[in-house]
Amino acid sequence: MATEIMDAHTMVTQRERHEEMEIHVDRVYTEKPKLHPLLIDHVIQNIVRQLINENEDGSVLNSRLVCHLWDEIATRSLQSHSNKTMHFGKYFRSPEILLNFIHYLHSSTTLESFPIGQFYLCEDIFKSCHTHIVQKFLFNCGSLITSLTIRLDSQSDMKVSDLDYDKLTLVNLKSVIFDDRRLVTRVNNSSLETSQTGPSTLLEVLVKCSPNLQKLTVIHPPSSMYDDDETIITQNTEAEINVAEMLVNNCPKYLSCLSLDIKFNDKVFSTLTSLPVNLAELKLSLRESTFSKESLNKLMLSQKGSLRELRLCSMGTKSHFELTFPSLPHLELLELHSWDSQIQGVTFSNFSYLKHFPSLKSLVLHTWSEHSSWVQFFPAAYFGTVPPMSSLKLPQNFMYPAMIQNLSWLYPNLKSLDLHYSPTTAIIIQRVFHYFRDNLEELRIRDSLPREKFDVCLDPLFTGLPQSVCEKILKNRIFDPDPNSNLLLKLKHRPSLLDLKSAKISNIFGEKIHKNHLYTLTYASVYL
Repeated sequence: MATEIMDAHTMVTQRERHEEMEIHVDRVYTEKPKLHPLLIDHVIQNIVRQLINENEDGSVLNSRLVCHLWDEIATRSLQSHSNKTMHFGKYFRSPEILLNFIHYLHSSTTLESFPIGQFYLCEDIFKSCHTHIVQKFLFNCGSLITSLTIRLDSQSDMKVSDLDYDKLTLVNLKSVIFDDRRLVTRVNNSSLETSQTGPSTLLEVLVKCSPNLQKLTVIHPPSSMYDDDETIITQNTEAEINVAEMLVNNCPKYLSCLSLDIKFNDKVFSTLTSLPVNLAELKLSLRESTFSKESLNKLMLSQKGSLRELRLCSMGTKSHFELTFPSLPHLELLELHSWDSQIQGVTFSNFSYLKHFPSLKSLVLHTWSEHSSWVQFFPAAYFGTVPPMSSLKLPQNFMYPAMIQNLSWLYPNLKSLDLHYSPTTAIIIQRVFHYFRDNLEELRIRDSLPREKFDVCLDPLFTGLPQSVCEKILKNRIFDPDPNSNLLLKLKHRPSLLDLKSAKISNIFGEKIHKNHLYTLTYASVYL
């Protein structure tokens, strides 16, 4: 009887607690939700607040369990996402949410322990009506920011002169990406309007206030919509020169990585030659650029003592220049990038690996161009010390099977090779299997440009066996479990993956494949 009474009492108590929980849940969800960045301190404060209002048995235990679970799941997740970026504006969190975020961090004790320091502010954050939000963000969260990406467009009408930045210091800011597309905008499809602030004004504030800045990317892409308008051409030219002059006059002393996506000319290069820092990485997007070969050469020459990575990108049909390289004794990576299939306006002067790139380890020719000038990087004959090249990416339209043997002589220490597949390049891949069989450790094969439609089985390429033999192996499942007595090795075959004695990684079509291309790969190949 006593047991029954205790059970009944327990049931009543549980029902009362359940009803109280329902009332509490209703009250919580009828209140306006308060947004917070999911900080551990914030959760603990709410738990403690509930403890003050509750005297039930088990509240401390329940709170302890909540804290334990939060620390086990959420805190680890935040720490693992410490390299993620918080986006505000546009399609992400609204400016109002950014303001709530600022207020919370400013009023809490978690500012220094907040695990995310990378921020992306979209166009609508920089409307004139949100100037006070930008002001609060830079001052209240300044010590938190390690990486900042800013994108501006025609919506971004905020005047930087309205910001009070005299005492602003972004001491922990190491990386800035400044994407400014405001300079020229079309209004009502008829008139042209120039932004009230130049593309470098807000950038200048960030550069001046970031004494420890190490990496800077400036994106002010040229607009081909107004090529016939002399006023717009003049405005673009002045803006680009202003960017270069601003960098020279305010360059942070620790800046080591610089990326510029602007329309280059001789004046811009001449100005950049006076940069007072030693760059380790330099990336230039040369789309629609026209300049003399001496101007870029002088810029590279001014950084020869420190430059280790050089990327010349976005060369296209409107690019007109000749590339001539000075001696860069410390250069380890050279990347040449072009998306256009025809770039007759770009030529390359003669060069020698031994004289110009004696330390080169990685060469990336990321291009779809069929122009024969790329072949210059693979001389048929080479005398003297070979470059210490360990990584090579071939152009997509590399159509020179006979040159593969020359590459094996030119780059005997090659460990990583990246190339594109199409039915016409299969013979090139077979030659790679043969001539790079001793040292190649990583082979990456990418899909090719979708110019033609094809359906191809890759088994004969990777196994070196005829299609009929591959089909027989697959049909009868003749897979030898002993790798030392591999059945395929006993069969006479053309060069294949089996010939790559040192291969550790084979990345086959690891990226997106075009819908017009259908590849078939069976266990006959996978077994290898």
